[in-house]
Amino acid sequence: MSTFGDSSRRPLRRNRTFLILTSGQAVSSIGDQIQGFALLLVVTAVAGPSGQAGLVLGLNTAAYLLFGLVSGALADRWDRRRTMLWCEVGRGVAAGAVAMALALERLTLPMLYGFALVTGILSTLFQAANTAALPSIVGSVLLPRALAVGQGLSSTVRVTGASLGALAWGAGRAVPFAVDAVSFLLSAVSLGLIKGPLRGQAPRQVPAQSSRRLSGEIREGLGRLWNDPVLRRLTLAQAGDSLRYGAGYLVIVALAQAVGASATQTAYVFTVLLVTAILAERRLAVPATGRPAHHAAPHKLPGTRNHAHA
Repeated sequence: MSTFGDSSRRPLRRNRTFLILTSGQAVSSIGDQIQGFALLLVVTAVAGPSGQAGLVLGLNTAAYLLFGLVSGALADRWDRRRTMLWCEVGRGVAAGAVAMALALERLTLPMLYGFALVTGILSTLFQAANTAALPSIVGSVLLPRALAVGQGLSSTVRVTGASLGALAWGAGRAVPFAVDAVSFLLSAVSLGLIKGPLRGQAPRQVPAQSSRRLSGEIREGLGRLWNDPVLRRLTLAQAGDSLRYGAGYLVIVALAQAVGASATQTAYVFTVLLVTAILAERRLAVPATGRPAHHAAPHKLPGTRNHAHA
């Protein structure tokens, strides 16, 4: 198994913990993007282009926004590796349950509501643990480069995700969710190869931190966020984007289906949209120095997680 004790001193290409984590997340991200595209098609097939369909995506976004208030504090208290591992297992089980319900033609709207809520919570907790663990894995000096690697992988996967989702959808409605379930389980296996809690603090500091009240940590975090104008604006912008893009993607699917577009043709629309968004991000993320910034928030399909370690 891989340990992270001295891994933060190694180059990224020789940092086994970083390579294992990134490889697992790359596989999981592919499955996630495939499932994200299929979820849009499933929602409109079950509920039609109605408010109920929007509620499914809204629950996923609401879980991300609301549970995000406590996920960071929980990630600081819990073993981050185990937290990420069980989040992946939980999301794999949820995706597998949807795949089975689709295969048996028993999928209902309440099931989709539960799926959106559960995966939203687990995704938020995973991302908090992942973000908190990365500095202890690569160190502060290599952290920007590690973030850039994650961003590059995320952009590549996002561009191909809709097309792969259309191919999987063509093989059967349950296939995208089955693929996603397998990808999550593979990611969980990769996390199992990493030894250690992935904490930045020394072990002797953990009990003292664990004794603090969760509500106090949340208030402290919110206070720092609100008092920092840059972080406050970025957070509000990200929250607005999450709400806007989920609804926007649903409208695109509804319009494509209204004109008789196939799943593959709809995927082409999403691919062009995502490529345009990525190019715009790269353009807007280049400051006056001419060097690209690594903190641009990537757009993603609703119901998917951002794997860019940002």
